[in-house]
Amino acid sequence: MVMTTPRTARLGIAVALLLCVSACGTETSGPVEATKSVPEEAEESGGPSDERPISCTGEAPGWPASAMDGGIASRLPADELTRALEALAARAGIDAPSALQDADVHEAPWFVLAETKTSVVVATGSWDGGGPGRDGEVVRLKASGAGWQVQSWGDCRNLAPVVDPGLQWVRIDAATDLDPASTEVTVEVTEGGCTSGRDPRPFLQEPTLVEDDDSVVVFWTSEAPEGANNCVGNQPVPHPLRLGEPLGDRELLDGSRWPARPVPRRR
Repeated sequence: MVMTTPRTARLGIAVALLLCVSACGTETSGPVEATKSVPEEAEESGGPSDERPISCTGEAPGWPASAMDGGIASRLPADELTRALEALAARAGIDAPSALQDADVHEAPWFVLAETKTSVVVATGSWDGGGPGRDGEVVRLKASGAGWQVQSWGDCRNLAPVVDPGLQWVRIDAATDLDPASTEVTVEVTEGGCTSGRDPRPFLQEPTLVEDDDSVVVFWTSEAPEGANNCVGNQPVPHPLRLGEPLGDRELLDGSRWPARPVPRRR
């Protein structure tokens, strides 16, 4: 079923917090002091509108966009995270996040983006509400005994809403047959992962639409393939999209990335 919100609602993909995190902090460097024990696990994906957490390529756990401007008020002991980052900087050397190289981790610019009972996502370097700067990277930690161990690290250039397990985002490459008075448009959809070049249409889930007076944002996923698959290149295929109201002069946006991107129109 296609879901829509009232047209009087104004879209903003990054305001509400769906993960088990507390209010956003204001520090832009150094760790946030611990206040409580590790939070309970949270639901990783959000609702159809402005409650969707985002992350690098949509990998859970995610965070609200507001967390990228200084981080959250972490409930974790700061010294545990500091030790894990110090170990990473010592072990990885020149391959470590640039903000942690040749720096005192206690003074380096880093903060917590998201946390659960078993995982933590740390931002290093420069970030703001629009995402990472040139030296901005993420470090993912996992629970290990009484502390935390680095699981992975790297840049975060492709921000996307967190996707449910077993699914992957479908990209909307173009829209055709755009009659402003019609509630149905034809769009070209493309799967983003390695799928051995399959036809995505049998695997598409029902799209979620967020409609307001100015835009229609389309969140569309497909069933992720299992096993080994070839990355031969996925071709776009046409597929109808039914709107809650006629498109009119509203902008059609693809929600598979953050922020949502305009869908090119073809006549």
